[in-house]
Amino acid sequence: MNISISDFVAVCPSGLMPNSSLVERIGVAFADARLDLLDIIPHTLMDSIEDSIDLSSTAESKEEKLWQQCLQYIIAKAYFDSVPQLDLVLTPTGFGVVSNQNLAPASSDRVLRLQAVLKRQWQTAYESIISELRYFKEWRLWPYRIITSSLFWHSSHLRKFGVPNPDKDMLDEFRTKINNGEAKLKMLVSPEFFSELVNAEMSATSEPWILMAIDLSRNFIAAAGEDTDVLLHRNTLLRFLDDNISEFTTYRASSAYTANHPEPYRNEKDDPCYFF
Repeated sequence: MNISISDFVAVCPSGLMPNSSLVERIGVAFADARLDLLDIIPHTLMDSIEDSIDLSSTAESKEEKLWQQCLQYIIAKAYFDSVPQLDLVLTPTGFGVVSNQNLAPASSDRVLRLQAVLKRQWQTAYESIISELRYFKEWRLWPYRIITSSLFWHSSHLRKFGVPNPDKDMLDEFRTKINNGEAKLKMLVSPEFFSELVNAEMSATSEPWILMAIDLSRNFIAAAGEDTDVLLHRNTLLRFLDDNISEFTTYRASSAYTANHPEPYRNEKDDPCYFF
């Protein structure tokens, strides 16, 4: 994998230097960031897209779009990881900061702001990668799908919890609430139907009925996780499923559907609890 200085500066403008020495200095960090991606991208798929590197033009295929996101992740993540040590040198009396007549060390506040920008950048690229991977059949197979066995796999979904500017780290912070809400959803509509919704989401479905069911399910999960307005979102979801039951055969065949539609007591004369 060859990352040019133009690629690097295109993603991280603050990395501009008179020469390519910075890219060479953080080459190991590039390799580490690429290995991170191999945790979620099949090796065969990564090999097939790596020759499509070109940040200067608009992606014309899913493969090119995926690799552009991968390249942005690798560069931003490597730069983020390298920032703390780029201007440090070890001396006999401890660490010193590199300086010369033309450049002076930046304040710690400005460095922290740069790191915040880079973190947001690589996290956004990471989530975009997962979003794009949904279109590739290689990724839908085990074990790559293990990280997305939830309807809340993208930070933007946290807006259902009322989070205005969510990021990837917040998904971990909300995971307990999400798990609780999804456990209640499985009880409400059946584990099989929940899995069907997840599989449809991870296959980038465009079916309007499924998309609406997923959106209403997220509303229920957030409400159940926060324990607020649960009945409202429960009834809204179930009403939508009932109104379009021909589209949701898995739910229709489940015991959860039967439990949600109990037969009223008919008060037959031969019943033990017959009332006159």
